[in-house]
Amino acid sequence: MNVFHFILGIVLKLVSLTNATRVAFSLLAAGFYGNCATIYILFRIVTSLGQCLKTRKRVKPKCLEQYYTTKWEHCYINIRGGAGGKRHYVRDGKRDGSLMLFLHGFPEFWYSWRHQILEFRDKYHVVALDQLGYSESDRPTTLESYTVNNLAEDVADFIAQLGYRSAHVIGHDWGGVIAYRLAMIHPEMVDSLTVINAPHPALTRQELFWNPKQFLMSWYMFFFQMPKLPELILSLDDYAVLESCMQLPDVSALDNDEMDAFKWNMSQPNFGGINWYRASMISKSSSSATVTSTEVKCPHLLVWGIKDMFLSESFVDGVSEVVKDVQIVRIENCGHFAQQEKPSKVNEAIRSFLNGLEES
Repeated sequence: MNVFHFILGIVLKLVSLTNATRVAFSLLAAGFYGNCATIYILFRIVTSLGQCLKTRKRVKPKCLEQYYTTKWEHCYINIRGGAGGKRHYVRDGKRDGSLMLFLHGFPEFWYSWRHQILEFRDKYHVVALDQLGYSESDRPTTLESYTVNNLAEDVADFIAQLGYRSAHVIGHDWGGVIAYRLAMIHPEMVDSLTVINAPHPALTRQELFWNPKQFLMSWYMFFFQMPKLPELILSLDDYAVLESCMQLPDVSALDNDEMDAFKWNMSQPNFGGINWYRASMISKSSSSATVTSTEVKCPHLLVWGIKDMFLSESFVDGVSEVVKDVQIVRIENCGHFAQQEKPSKVNEAIRSFLNGLEES
């Protein structure tokens, strides 16, 4: 395997020399994974006698209206900046408190922050946004809507329309990427930045095309460039792939009702989560080539579940080189979806970080 990684590393270095070679290689990788997916789909259709294609009509799960004794407050707003359109969000806590804004990643939605909403509502105005393409927010089909800059401008306008000048921004996965971008293009709007298992933009290209381990871990990003096939694969056998991905490595993280909520989210017409990946490959605005350490000026906490199946821990090792003011918390026996797998650990890290800022 070490020899294989060495050879792959040399190939990736050659590929990453120009934008043209990167795009060409990405298309080749997408084609390869697309052919593999086609073979797998045909195999599943034949072996299951077509049963794998059957889907059931899903209704909105009750846990999205009430969580134990907590009744969620659902709200809607029309975004004027970025991609525009309707956004759905859930809020709780002190209306006169500082804004704490949660940004989810793929393949989640606002509900992935349920533990954090309950934890921080005692002190903050907590808001969990359904980002573009997810749940009850608009789900456009045009890839231009999903560029990183558009998505960051969405968040900037959202904060302003809530009546705030700034917020404590907390993002996971793609939500962390958007949180980083917001802190870079609108630093005055980010009081503090907490990122959970998401790569700093300055490290993304380097890790993806120079680190053989991360390249292999990112196979799905290339597969997601294919039209239609990724959505079909994810829906097979009642979203079995989604279920297996979200329950690693801690199978007790989600109960059946909660898993149904995530399946409901992905089953919505024109689910746009995969379009984030497609747009990232074609958009010049998503390039991280000019990102420097000086662009994230606010206090920064990075929380990382070290058993992440999708992102290498080398992202953690490199972040202190591109961000001057960063605290790093690693969580043992925890995978990619840290805020759901180990909510008490994540909440403790966030509260300690914010309390430290108040005392300084």
